[in-house]
Amino acid sequence: MAVADSNSNTWRKLPLELWESVLEACFDRDDWGATRRASQVCSYWRAMILSIPRLWQRVEIYERDLSEGGMRSEFAEFIKLIRSRNKKKIKEVKLLLGATQVPGVAIRTLIGAQKLDKLVVHYTETFNGPFFVPPECTVVEAWAATLNTHNKPHALIIQKNQLDVVRLHNVLPWSTHFDQDLSNGVRHLHLHLNTQCRDTMAGYTISQCKDLETLYVGNLAFTLNIPISLAQLKILTLVNSSSALRFLRAPALEEMEIYTDDSVDMEESITIHHSLTSLRRIKLRIGREEVRMNREMFNRLEVADVVAEGDGFLDALVSNGRGLRVLRTRHADYSKLRNLIERSGLNIEELTLEETPAREKREDDKKAIDWFRGSVRSFEYIQRTIS
Repeated sequence: MAVADSNSNTWRKLPLELWESVLEACFDRDDWGATRRASQVCSYWRAMILSIPRLWQRVEIYERDLSEGGMRSEFAEFIKLIRSRNKKKIKEVKLLLGATQVPGVAIRTLIGAQKLDKLVVHYTETFNGPFFVPPECTVVEAWAATLNTHNKPHALIIQKNQLDVVRLHNVLPWSTHFDQDLSNGVRHLHLHLNTQCRDTMAGYTISQCKDLETLYVGNLAFTLNIPISLAQLKILTLVNSSSALRFLRAPALEEMEIYTDDSVDMEESITIHHSLTSLRRIKLRIGREEVRMNREMFNRLEVADVVAEGDGFLDALVSNGRGLRVLRTRHADYSKLRNLIERSGLNIEELTLEETPAREKREDDKKAIDWFRGSVRSFEYIQRTIS
């Protein structure tokens, strides 16, 4: 019996570093549920696992851990124990909720005065807000299965804080301030909605992101009557949100992508404001809309990837784009494109033509393709097939 007891307790003599390697081999370090269950095996396992700091730098909160107004007492005690045993701070908090309102008080209690690297709020249904983002966060992600368009206060409230990155899916960003000169400090914003939505406050909040460097907006119709001045913005992507261009003033913008869907009721024309004086790269995937920009902006473009129902924008680009070096397109008339390039004297270094399966090549098209192969340093002709 003594020998059996001795053998059964051998694992207690393993050094902590070896236990850490064993645990990492058994489950993902980011698997909070597995870590939490392992800590409940016995008192020794609990003490041992709690003494490995990096296993607890990420915390997950489920609805079962919450009570009205905060965390359940046993979960709060468990978090308190984690914080008391580890000198390293909690870096990431993730909430997985169904219908419970975002527990702002519980989150503030959890992180205290420390700075949180990342906060994730994940809803299996619609977002239940409002939720005021703690000012001590660097990255905030909020995800919901569907967009709540009936009760607008269900939004994520961005205040003047230390936020660097905000990623939202079916969650609207709002601000509590109406000062147009206020900057909320956000540098990277990704906002995608599954359905088209008109929301003035969301557009106004984006206008307060004056430090933005990258911006993605999907399915938000802008109804502002004030300019959106984003002096630091360098990369912009708009998906069924081209109405933002009527208000955008972004002199540092270098790259822009615009996508529209014919199933969405879009404006007849897309006007790119002349203030975008640094724009060098553009990608268009548009339907029937007409794209307008002045000649000086055409002259500055260096890279263009254009697929549109009509050839108006592409014809204007080739005719006026003196600096164009890289072009990718699905043009309807290759012979016409060749004539435009010859007439304008463009020195295109890379040209990619993508052909749809339904299109039939004429003899003039074949001659144009041969000309492109002999005149353009890097030419690629892609023939799509129907799968």
